[in-house]
Amino acid sequence: MPVSAHTSLEPKFRSGYFLCIAGLALGYFLAGRIGLELAVFGSLVTLVWLPSGMAVVALFRWGRHYWPGVWLGAFAVNATASNDLILILAVSSGNTVASLVAAALLRRWRFNPDIGSVRDVVIFVGAAALLSMTLSATCGALSLLLTQAIAPGDVGMAWFTWWLGDAVGVVLGGFALVTYRHGTYRRLWRGEHRTALIAALLWLLLVSVAWSFVVPDDPVGQMLSLTFPVGVLVWIAFRLGSSPAAVAVLIVSVVGSGLLVNQSGPFADAELYLSITKFWAYINTVAVVALLVSALNAERARTINDLARSEARFRSLTQLSSDWYWEQDADFRFVRVEGEFVPEHMLVIAEEVGKTRWDTPALNLSAADWRAHQAALEAHLPFHDFEIERLGKDHRTHWSRISGIPIRTPDGKFLGYRGVGENITKRKLAEKKARHAAHYDALTGLPNRALFMDRLAQEVQRAKRAQLQVAVLLLDLDDFKGINDTMGHDQGDRLLVQAAQRIKACVRETDTVARLGGDEFTVILHSLQDTRQIALIAEKIIAAISLPFVLETGSGYVTATVGVALYPQDETQIEGLLKAADQAMYAAKAAGRNRFGFFTPDLQEKAQHRLWLTREMRVAVREKLFSVVYQPIINLQTGRCTKAEILLRWTHPATGSISPAEFIPVAESSGLIMPLGEWVFEQAAHEVQRCRRLFAADFQISVNKSPVQFSNLDKTVAPWGERLALMGLPGNSIVAEITEGLLLGVSPAVQSHLRSLQAAGIQLALDDFGTGFSSLAYLQKHDIDYLKIDQVFVRNLAVSSKDLALCEAMVVMAHKLGLRVIAEGVETALQRDLLTAAGCDFGQGYWFARPLGAQAFEAFVVQQNLPAAQVIA
Repeated sequence: MPVSAHTSLEPKFRSGYFLCIAGLALGYFLAGRIGLELAVFGSLVTLVWLPSGMAVVALFRWGRHYWPGVWLGAFAVNATASNDLILILAVSSGNTVASLVAAALLRRWRFNPDIGSVRDVVIFVGAAALLSMTLSATCGALSLLLTQAIAPGDVGMAWFTWWLGDAVGVVLGGFALVTYRHGTYRRLWRGEHRTALIAALLWLLLVSVAWSFVVPDDPVGQMLSLTFPVGVLVWIAFRLGSSPAAVAVLIVSVVGSGLLVNQSGPFADAELYLSITKFWAYINTVAVVALLVSALNAERARTINDLARSEARFRSLTQLSSDWYWEQDADFRFVRVEGEFVPEHMLVIAEEVGKTRWDTPALNLSAADWRAHQAALEAHLPFHDFEIERLGKDHRTHWSRISGIPIRTPDGKFLGYRGVGENITKRKLAEKKARHAAHYDALTGLPNRALFMDRLAQEVQRAKRAQLQVAVLLLDLDDFKGINDTMGHDQGDRLLVQAAQRIKACVRETDTVARLGGDEFTVILHSLQDTRQIALIAEKIIAAISLPFVLETGSGYVTATVGVALYPQDETQIEGLLKAADQAMYAAKAAGRNRFGFFTPDLQEKAQHRLWLTREMRVAVREKLFSVVYQPIINLQTGRCTKAEILLRWTHPATGSISPAEFIPVAESSGLIMPLGEWVFEQAAHEVQRCRRLFAADFQISVNKSPVQFSNLDKTVAPWGERLALMGLPGNSIVAEITEGLLLGVSPAVQSHLRSLQAAGIQLALDDFGTGFSSLAYLQKHDIDYLKIDQVFVRNLAVSSKDLALCEAMVVMAHKLGLRVIAEGVETALQRDLLTAAGCDFGQGYWFARPLGAQAFEAFVVQQNLPAAQVIA
């Protein structure tokens, strides 16, 4: 037990130190004077030396630095009993040293001042009282002998009397002081022990009075008077604790010693030594018994508290790991169920007592399962994590998990089972939800890719055994992006949910419809005899998707393109089947969408070629194997060349020139169009910078900008306008050519990109006008600068032809809207003349020049612009 915090402070730095020294000295002196009144052997050897107990407790609690208080008190009290300075100094020093040793031993052996165990009683009595006080007795007896205060023959008895007096003083006074706590008696008085405290005080008064009337020569009276206090002292120790018991023993001993000095009371005898021996034997016995009872009672209380805490800890741990505790008898009937049982809407505790576990049916267990569980119980085996699903009173299913171990007597007799139970309904529902989330699409509720692949593997294995075929349909919604961009993603999700329902309605319940992601769905058709059934189902799906979708913002329209692959004809591997269906769908889209197509071997070849092309393009982009050419654009009214279109070319080192019509779509689908488009812009910017310096300050170069570049902005690359400004070029030095498809359902991102181009001064040209939607709304909504008439209208131009009428109409319309017109594909003089007569602004085609390299193009511009242009060498 740690000593008082005072022991950690140096006394010279502690306020009140000298006041405590003075108080300790005064207390020692007063207690010593009381002891001297009970002295024998020349008033120097006392029956009970209470100052020893005070000194030991003070030095134990406060620390060894307070020894001067003990020495001063001992010196003062001994000075009142003797005039011999040597004797006074020797006795005072012996008392001080003995107290210091006792306090040191108590600290070393971790004495608990609360007397919480028999060990503490043994340590205090043995170390502080009996052992340490030998120093005081030895010093005192020798001092008496040397100063001739006693005869040599009395040294032994003097030492023994001194030792017992100090030891009894430590036991009585020390125990009373060391066990005292501030507020102890106030709490006893105010609490439930008030009556017991009053009874103890009355008993002490009764003992004091009764002992005064005991006749010394009456052995029966002495025996009775000494016997009846013992039981009450034990009762005080048991009921009130160690501190009241120590005080009670102290009072009894003081009363007894006072009577003994006056040769009266139960300890008086004709022989003084016999009287002293009887007194010490009785007092020590009573003190030790009372304090042992207190210690045993404290141990008992601690044991009870430990058991209570252990039980509470066990229950808390049980509650952490389970919801209820149960016990069964040898017939496996519940005899005890405690704790937070399953909710009342499932089962009631009272209804379970008296039943066996299998008296209530379980949804997840068959009769065989119950028999197996009952057999395990009858074999008296432990069981763990036995899960039971039951229908509750709320007509919902609830899960519980049970674990149990057999109960046996020490000789092995089986008494039943005990165990714990846990309500795992929430966990089971969460697991079910997690499994569903892992295998089903959150939006449509259809199987996702993982579950689709698993089911496809199962169907392939089944078809392999039964020698049947399996069809995989891969379906993509055409123009779904337009719905998302124009109506919002929430309406797009609404359409996907309806599309999923329509597809499911077109197939059998045993077939699988899954959503792979985005607007892509798949269907597994099994147990099919021929492909006609597949074609009918595909047509049915396409027809269902083409119907209007009911959305909050109006009707939505999309179409479906379907690719079909068959097992085992087309592919025998799972991944291969899905790739084959994807190739078939890609081919159907290329053929015009809103249709279906079966996989064919040539599709595999095209897919392999497309894969090769993508791989080779990556190498070409990395090693800069692409090149550019420039096709002049001629002003039809002046014949001058002040414009050109930059075109991308690729010559493969092994296969030669590859057409842009072949590699541009692959670049767009693979994302390579992004770095390629930026590189082409760089070439155009440098060339237009040179042309403006050489030929005309208003020279322009047109750059085709793919819709993919608008939809997937590369934020690591500076915008075109900023890069032109860094080169000292105005924005109108570049014309961005876009297609009508970009303006169909233009998204906010595309709209923002268009505005940023126009804000930088970059002009816009609408390419291939007349072949697409040709919507005048686009021309009104977006700030277009040029219309490019597609070559299909120019190719067959003739006087009085419909194509000429269409070209004239487009020119007039464009001019009315403030746009200039560029005609593509001019290959004859007649086409040039008719377009010029129709008022067309510019012409572009082989009649003027084929696409040229940079040097040839610049030479062409010089030649074309003669004689007006000044040739700069």
